[in-house]
Amino acid sequence: MLKIFCYPTDTFWRIKNLDYALKNVFSILKFNFVEKKLLSDKKVKLRDLLLCKVSDINSYKQPEFWFEEEKNFEQQYLQTPKHNFHFYDGFKLQELYSKFIRFKLKECHIVFTQRIITTFDSSDGRYHCRVVVLGYPCIISISGFTKALTFPKEYYSVRNILPQFAETFKEDIYRIVDKNFAKFLIKYIFQCIFYIYYGEEFCFEEFCLHNDNHWFWEVYNQVKQIKTKQDVLNLLCSHHRSMAKSII
Repeated sequence: MLKIFCYPTDTFWRIKNLDYALKNVFSILKFNFVEKKLLSDKKVKLRDLLLCKVSDINSYKQPEFWFEEEKNFEQQYLQTPKHNFHFYDGFKLQELYSKFIRFKLKECHIVFTQRIITTFDSSDGRYHCRVVVLGYPCIISISGFTKALTFPKEYYSVRNILPQFAETFKEDIYRIVDKNFAKFLIKYIFQCIFYIYYGEEFCFEEFCLHNDNHWFWEVYNQVKQIKTKQDVLNLLCSHHRSMAKSII
């Protein structure tokens, strides 16, 4: 039997009441809270977390030192999550989380974080923000819904000329995400599940829910259609629909 283990930060999970929303789609979900374990677990030191930070997005090799303010911020953030505009290497975070998560066969472990996660792309020599990093465990960045997905070109062309317009646009995006939060999560939880259980990263079918969409409106136009389990199945291609039936 397939099991999905979710590790959210307790703050946003309590506010969003997501356990109820997601259990309407995924039949077997188990929940645990992990961020505070980073502070108390003896296997993990604050230094390990600081070494996950990305301070130069144009270099794979990051400096192995930090300021006292950074250390204090991370310590406070673990205790009380707040706005976090720092970048983190998603694969390094993945390695850190894996130290205190026990994996078994037929289990998918997903850590939800409000941190901005990135991965290095050797094709252009820089880090890029991501919504999800697949592996053991998978990581879904809540901030990635607004930081990693690409906005319309008009936004980038006028944001420096008309900052008020850009701010209003972002506020509208935040409201859309907030209203459809669980629906956004469903898309990326499926990406994690398909990767862990079936070894499939993304679908090449443009309109499949498992497609690795990069544009915000592409993702939103997909997930806004989700109201029932059947809607989820209808948004998948025939190949991934047959896989999903064993999960939901």
